[in-house]
Amino acid sequence: MGNKKEARRNLFGESDDEDETRKVRSLKEKKFGELEKILVDCKKHANVKDFLAIEEDFTVLVAYIAKEKEVICAENDQLPRNVLRVLLQLQDEIDNVTSSVKKKMNKASATAFTRLKTRMKQWMASEDNTYSEETIYEKQLLKWKENPEDTPSE
Repeated sequence: MGNKKEARRNLFGESDDEDETRKVRSLKEKKFGELEKILVDCKKHANVKDFLAIEEDFTVLVAYIAKEKEVICAENDQLPRNVLRVLLQLQDEIDNVTSSVKKKMNKASATAFTRLKTRMKQWMASEDNTYSEETIYEKQLLKWKENPEDTPSE
């Protein structure tokens, strides 16, 4: 029987090494891995101030958080530190844009910037009625700004 398995592996190009490198990850690890990819994209686009891409990334991030809230949020419905860090970076990028800088943007970037600013403000102030007052994202971000070490781990 071992010869049939070995022959099948050789036929399909499989080797014994592949079985050893395969790693089983929990659901939480998978979800955090996907979230980390979204956050890395947000950081990259924020660093180059590409507001069209930032707006898309923010939309994806918000949808992902809403979809996977039970998995990625801590036991007290707090967002993870890495999410708060990226949200703070996005908020700082938005706050750093002055009217003169906005006038220099092309029309698509300026429109995306305005939409991003309003969406972020609305999302930060929104709350889910099934949770406590502490779930308001704006309060979480302000609390994290005051004391970054006091928040739940990533």
